[in-house]
Amino acid sequence: MRKIIILGILSMMLGVFFGWAKEGDTEATNKEVINKNPQKVIEDYFKYKNERNVEKLNALYYEEISDFRLDNVESIKLRYIKEDVTNRMTEGYLKYGPGKTQGITKENIKAYDVTYEVTYKDENIEPLTNGVHDISFVVIRDSEDSPWLIGGQGQ
Repeated sequence: MRKIIILGILSMMLGVFFGWAKEGDTEATNKEVINKNPQKVIEDYFKYKNERNVEKLNALYYEEISDFRLDNVESIKLRYIKEDVTNRMTEGYLKYGPGKTQGITKENIKAYDVTYEVTYKDENIEPLTNGVHDISFVVIRDSEDSPWLIGGQGQ
């Protein structure tokens, strides 16, 4: 009888251990998948901005942003995204911008031209009007194994 109780306790402990280990593996796998696609980072930016999710927006940035000005955004939608292969933006970012101090290499930087549509609750208090606008994004990573993050953006 005592052997049965000990075997029962032992099998429960092993079940808990293997269940915990499997959960940890899943979490590690999910972290590896996050931000492995630089274009998806920009797509997620518009998704989270439309959802007004500051926490997830900040997770997409290389350096934390203090104000996304979400209170006045009624809706925002990504319409077009294309990688800028001219190297114009990436070279400028690496040579004169933050990329120089961040130690980013040219293998770990991409630039995108984006068209989006935005509607503000009150467009009179915004620098841009309601409608379609173009913006450029620079997406960077520290190394091949690290996630892609937004390093900068501008009109």
